[in-house]
Amino acid sequence: MVDISTFIKYYAIVECSTIAAIKKGTIMEEVSFGRYINMIGRKLHIYNSRSLKKYDISAGKHPFLMEIYYNEGICQERLSKILNVDKTTSTKALKKLMEKGYIEKIKGEDKRFYKLFLTPKGKSIIPGIKERLRESSEMLSADIEGEDKEKMIILLDKMLNNINTGLDAKLRSNDEQK
Repeated sequence: MVDISTFIKYYAIVECSTIAAIKKGTIMEEVSFGRYINMIGRKLHIYNSRSLKKYDISAGKHPFLMEIYYNEGICQERLSKILNVDKTTSTKALKKLMEKGYIEKIKGEDKRFYKLFLTPKGKSIIPGIKERLRESSEMLSADIEGEDKEKMIILLDKMLNNINTGLDAKLRSNDEQK
């Protein structure tokens, strides 16, 4: 049994927005969603980094490969928007993937933009990456069934939309104050 005062002190130190309450003899906590999402993200990153090592790509590069796989001919700007990363991040990731021979850039009809495609080498590792991602998804949802899984996806999507909307509003507000 966890000592309640230790529990409250621990969470108050770890996350300022954590509120611990006692209800009917049990501890009900309202813990920061961000804290849990961050911890899950770190663990997934570690797992994906280790499991993708045999393909000589880091966990941060596989989303680029997968998105290009699903959207052959996508331009870098659109890819950055889909993955929610800035142009510098996508430029560095794409450069690494090109150096390793997984993707290629081909000039589009509009000469200002390149289209991105997987090379045969890139296509050859997609099944392995899909399998690693399936395994990590199964680990995440091991004890979550049916309706709960569907609700979780809906709620996570809402949270992503909320943070995107809130962040956009905050950035616009900061820009207006300048």
